Amino acid sequence: MRRIPLLGVLLLCGCATLWRGPVTSARRINAVANEWDSIETDSSPLGDRTARVQRFVRRHGALLPFWPADSLSEARRGKMKLTDHPCGESTVALVRRIPVGHRVLDNEWMYELDASGTVVGRWPVPTDRMPVAVRGDELVVTGPAKDILLAVRPNGTFRFRADLPVAPLEPFECPKLAVLSQSDYAACAVFVDNGVRRRIAFERVCT
Repeated sequence: MRRIPLLGVLLLCGCATLWRGPVTSARRINAVANEWDSIETDSSPLGDRTARVQRFVRRHGALLPFWPADSLSEARRGKMKLTDHPCGESTVALVRRIPVGHRVLDNEWMYELDASGTVVGRWPVPTDRMPVAVRGDELVVTGPAKDILLAVRPNGTFRFRADLPVAPLEPFECPKLAVLSQSDYAACAVFVDNGVRRRIAFERVCT
């Protein structure tokens, strides 16, 4: 996980922005970020690490990356800590659900397709995620560690899972999709969910 300086990052609870003064924010957020980052290097058994993630999320929410909203004013943008990204700039925020339609943050989307290539469902996800499984209404994407995954529901609620093996992607050629027509990173893959082949369209991690 790339360490991101966090002075001025937004604290989010659900989709409500909680802004604090820069000194208080920096101290609190950097302490929280250090705890979150240490999960990746934790060498304890998987069950212990998963429990640690769950405790962290109950206390703080999850620290996840997002795009700054296109409509964000320069004044508001100046209060955020933005980090250079191959596709522009990104930031990180503490969230308890993926903030869809937020005035400050933009998420990405992953889509489920039927056999004809029509979009039949979608999930909001943070930036720089890759799909690894579909289970019922949960889309499972890469998480804070390679064996601790983020499972997202269509309404933006999420949980962390460590009970799923990560299988290699089974790619297929994407149909023409209006929802990804502006992306140079569009990709499609099949995931098997309880014997059912489910087709997911997404954007690969921008490089």
